Parts: sequence; C-alpha cells; structure tokens
Amino acid sequence: QSKYKNYFDQNDFLYIEYHTSYIKYNLNRRHISFATKAPTAFLAFLILGGIEGENLTHIIEGIRYGVAPEDIQKLLII
Repeated sequence: QSKYKNYFDQNDFLYIEYHTSYIKYNLNRRHISFATKAPTAFLAFLILGGIEGENLTHIIEGIRYGVAPEDIQKLLII
C-alpha cells in the first residue's frame, strides 16, 4: 500500500539493496530533471554518478569471476 509499491516486482526479487538503489535512482532522475535550485540538481547528479560507479563495479567483478552476462545485467540499476 506504499507509494513505493510500483518499484517492487514480487516475481523478480533479487535483494532489498537493489530495490532501494532503484528507488533512489528514479527519484534522483526526477530531481535532476525538474530541479529549480542548483544544489538539488548537483546532489542528484552526484548520487546518480555513485549509482553508475556501482554499476561499473558490478560489471567488472562479474567479468572477473566469470558470471554470465544475463546475471550481471540483473544486478545493474538501469
């Protein structure tokens, strides 16, 4: 019944950190698009950059440990 229920798919539940990062990603995309103040847009930009860094880490570690590309893609916040 939460306003965040649209971000959770019961059939494809990986782990809670993925869903919180997904919510954070979507909220900050909205903030960077509609921000009227520079500090809000800058903070949203920094958070989105951190999420992209985490995505790169998942890709590099997945390749290093021989994880299938489909499994790596499930871990990315897109």
